[in-house]
Amino acid sequence: QTFTIKAKTTSPFITGLGSGHPTEIGMILDRNIGVPYIPASSIKGVLRLAYAINIANGRKEVPDSELERYFGTADAKQKEQYRGQLVVLDAYPTKDVQLKVDIMNSHYKNYYSGEYKQPVETETPNPKSFLTVKEGTEFCFNCVFMPLDLNDKCNEDEINAMFTTA
Repeated sequence: QTFTIKAKTTSPFITGLGSGHPTEIGMILDRNIGVPYIPASSIKGVLRLAYAINIANGRKEVPDSELERYFGTADAKQKEQYRGQLVVLDAYPTKDVQLKVDIMNSHYKNYYSGEYKQPVETETPNPKSFLTVKEGTEFCFNCVFMPLDLNDKCNEDEINAMFTTA
């Protein structure tokens, strides 16, 4: 069973800040079509957290065993490992992407360069420009429920709740 959810960004958006890039503020672009996208691994992580929140019922922690149905085993040291039943795909914009310039303002240039031992409030801001996806851009999220055995049934309400919470 497949699920498609479309959602619009409410603020400027950048994807790939955690990836290695010489300027630390590069954007991930699909290598084939050249548009910004949201990697499936990022979406799956957010959906996993959303599902944990939805099933927590007031608990402070949700054991991994309760998340494994949809997201698989998380511990590589586990004797038996298996995939989750929710296969998440990369999310792409539904229309042409408009980019927008934003800035990151580092206030402690001399501290970060090693010139000062501690940051001080008297340093001049050092703005760095970078590109973002303009707010209001619609992305299409797709996932597939692939049961591990034929008796497993998809709970559409749980999957839709994940996307609503996320």
